Amino acid sequence: WPCFRQIGPSGEGILDAVATKLRRSPGTVAQITGFTDRAGGENYNINLGQKRADAVKRALLKRGIDPRYLKAVSKGEHSTLVRTADNVKEPANRRVEIRFE
Repeated sequence: WPCFRQIGPSGEGILDAVATKLRRSPGTVAQITGFTDRAGGENYNINLGQKRADAVKRALLKRGIDPRYLKAVSKGEHSTLVRTADNVKEPANRRVEIRFE
């Protein structure tokens, strides 16, 4: 599943905006959370969600954001946007959310 390695053009624009917000708000922390769908086992999905969050963190680091203000975590298959049965693929649940603290 290469989606955790690639950030699409619309995602790049969002990350540019996030980096700008962080630069303009000293001390603000970006909580980056990776999520998956329910396909695959729970441990696999926790790791995949972390890879997604880490990819976003790396992209923000490349934009010059101080790592002290970036927290990357995974919720895996928990907190899905679209409820599905176990082992069901749902693209809407494969995502990264960024919240400011």
